[in-house]
Amino acid sequence: MKRGIVALMTVMSFTPAAFAHDVTVDGDPSDWTFPLAPFDNLGMLSRDAADNAEYVWRDASGDERTDFGNSSNEDLLQFRVTIGTSRVYFLVELNGVVTPSGDGAPQVQIAIDLDHQAGSGQQWLGSNCDTQVAAGAAWEYLVVTRFGSGQAPAVFDTSFSDIGAGGTVAVLSGNVIEIGVDSSVFGSTPSAPAYFTVAVVRSNASDEAWDIAGASDVMDAVTNYGTVGSVQNTWNDVSDGVLDYNFALWFHLSNTGDPSPPLVVNEFLADAVSEPQGEWIELYNRTGADLSLDGYKVGDEETLGGGEGMEAFPAGGLVTADGAVVVARSGAQFSTDYGFLPDFEFDDTSGAADMVPFTDWASGSVSLGNAGDEIILLDPHDTVIDVVTYGSGSWVGVTAASAVPEGHSLERPQPRPDTDDCSVDFV
Repeated sequence: MKRGIVALMTVMSFTPAAFAHDVTVDGDPSDWTFPLAPFDNLGMLSRDAADNAEYVWRDASGDERTDFGNSSNEDLLQFRVTIGTSRVYFLVELNGVVTPSGDGAPQVQIAIDLDHQAGSGQQWLGSNCDTQVAAGAAWEYLVVTRFGSGQAPAVFDTSFSDIGAGGTVAVLSGNVIEIGVDSSVFGSTPSAPAYFTVAVVRSNASDEAWDIAGASDVMDAVTNYGTVGSVQNTWNDVSDGVLDYNFALWFHLSNTGDPSPPLVVNEFLADAVSEPQGEWIELYNRTGADLSLDGYKVGDEETLGGGEGMEAFPAGGLVTADGAVVVARSGAQFSTDYGFLPDFEFDDTSGAADMVPFTDWASGSVSLGNAGDEIILLDPHDTVIDVVTYGSGSWVGVTAASAVPEGHSLERPQPRPDTDDCSVDFV
């Protein structure tokens, strides 16, 4: 365990360093190499040894609104974000594009909020689609594809002036849309997360949304309807005229500028001598600033609705800048073993703050398997931001570390990067 870890954090411009994840914008998804999340309506961060990364959202098929015919034209299947040496890239896959251009073409809108302050920024989405983003995700930039008119994508500021002229490109090929926006359009990288709201509408030849009288015109969106993994119809999110769901990505924590987790699993003890009460998990704050733990969750259940555990931090939890927190199975046993209380505990055995079962994900309790298991970390938007597997544990795209002998922990020495290869990341 580390108490008071100090790590070197690098704040960068939005133009990343070498080895960034470049994409050829041609409608061919082969440049996007990371796997989809294991179930629908879930976002996930994936990384590799070259410090490349993607945010990957897997969307449920057939959840789009059907106000118009051929609704598969706007049925979102996946959404991705990454950064190259000079561009921010997005990938959108739709279910069945019938009208790729002109009147009836799909239009993607990506709202980007840099300060997450209610009342700061623009809430209305573009193209007269009669939909707002959540107040806390009011945007500073709005990327809008324009396949209806055949123009390059627009990047609107809060007054709906297009500031992206000459710096954007988009290609729709089959059911895949790739978008590239020059990083310079967005200025320097914020030293805090950027928040994204993503919608799909049907557009006319003037790039205005097809209108549904008296209602939102959004046909599909990146949303979990407020419940992780929930599969509903898009109408259930936008029926009040507000697209509520948004997700956060941290770009300044990586040498390449790619999306990177603010909080990671730093060390854990799965096979304790005082089994199972002696188990614990330590999490490390990579942000360089104090981080509220409100909304973060950690557990060992890899299947939505499974019988292992996923638990949320209690309200008001905090991890200090470059610091770590320990979540123990039993605070009382941890105190006996180490002489001090952990920061949090899964079981109510001591004065340590109690974790709260997150039953939207799992129905049981956290108990790490000796021969193998998974440790899964969720952010406040229920994005999977870090996964550790060891022994027989398994998660898509993650290589497991070996199981370790009784009484020995596995540690990720900081500032070692997260590469999704636990056999390399952990010692």
